[in-house]
Amino acid sequence: MGVLAVSLLNVAAVASLRNLPLTASYGLWSVLFYIMTALAFFLPVSVVCYCLSSKHEGGIYRWVGNSFRDPSQAPECNVSGFFSLLSVWLQWLGNVVWYPTILCFALVSLLPSLAQHQTLLIVCIVALFWLCTLLNCRCMLTSSWIASVGTMLGTLIPALLLLLAGIIAWIGGHTTFSKGSSLVPCSLSSWTTWTVLTETSFAFIGMELAQVHAKYVRDPKITFPRAVLLSAGMILGIYILGTIALLAILPPHEIGAISGLIDVMDRLLHMLYLPSLIPVMSLMLFLGALSTVMSWIIGPTRGLQIAASEGRLPRSFARISKEGVPLPLLITQGCIVTLLTLTYAWGSSVEEGFWTLTVLASQSFLMMYLLLFFAGIRLITHRWGKACSFVGLLSTLAMLLIGLIPPPRVESILFHEVVLMGGLLCCVISPLILYRNPKRALAPVEQ
Repeated sequence: MGVLAVSLLNVAAVASLRNLPLTASYGLWSVLFYIMTALAFFLPVSVVCYCLSSKHEGGIYRWVGNSFRDPSQAPECNVSGFFSLLSVWLQWLGNVVWYPTILCFALVSLLPSLAQHQTLLIVCIVALFWLCTLLNCRCMLTSSWIASVGTMLGTLIPALLLLLAGIIAWIGGHTTFSKGSSLVPCSLSSWTTWTVLTETSFAFIGMELAQVHAKYVRDPKITFPRAVLLSAGMILGIYILGTIALLAILPPHEIGAISGLIDVMDRLLHMLYLPSLIPVMSLMLFLGALSTVMSWIIGPTRGLQIAASEGRLPRSFARISKEGVPLPLLITQGCIVTLLTLTYAWGSSVEEGFWTLTVLASQSFLMMYLLLFFAGIRLITHRWGKACSFVGLLSTLAMLLIGLIPPPRVESILFHEVVLMGGLLCCVISPLILYRNPKRALAPVEQ
């Protein structure tokens, strides 16, 4: 792979239109925070992953384990083994918490009225997730086809239409800028404004996935640094231009965290006198979100399956089907997603549950990145790589602390904090309960 191929791989792994309404609701401050997050978090993640993947194989599971292992210790050391498991466990749980949010976005994009019927929405989310799980278990070719087509229809085309909406509104003089709307709804002196960092950091998660393919990259020492800069510019461009386009059509207080994108598309198609195409656009956004779920539903379980095959988790988690699918882990994943989806019923509104689960997913990923940057500090010898590890560690720690502050649109602070703190405790305590110290590696068991 060359510079362009690696850059596009990074963009596909990171950029998501679902993140735009979340940050745009903070107004033009979100543009500033996107830039800050890119410099203090996104670029350090990219550099550290490149440095680690070029000298250490095995991804974050091996990187973290090696960083906690003393050379004099045995490979199955308790401390290094536990933190190896913790890293992939946090990565997996971050995805598990994220599934109800992306499926909620998909369903509300397809049928906006579902946002007013919490019980029906919960049933639809659970049913759709189990359907995606079944397709991945029994028909990998079909799920791959859905993922490929959905990415084109549900991400690339809507992104271009969103930019078109902003341009049309600007040319026609119908933007919120010309109408004098307040595009800075909150002050930087308020700590709640800084909670946008939780959303912007979540928007940049995923860069480490492309870096592990270093052995397939042509001349990685030259290709990766250039690809990082190019993809960072492309991803920033998508987020910043997309945010400005959203704000050009709707003022911040009218942008819903879930329905913001479809509301803008509705406004655009009415401006073009094409309201009959609104159902088509809704279907495209639905397919785009669904394709993302189809792409991720098995991947994060692979790390846990490897940990189980090495004896670091109960042996039942090491079982795989004839198709190579880790069935026990997928069933466990489905049960947890089902329970998490009930959050939409406990909150005062669907949007409040959406915000709370998004923050919880972001916090889980940020804890994983703390371990990644610690591994960078211990394993990287290059001074720039080590410097990026320190910058990333400090910025991630700051975003973790800021993430404990409830976002401005959360009505019930008690509900938000109970779900958030309870979820974070489960993230850390559950691997402590499940961890096993292996005496020998165990082979995957077919069932």
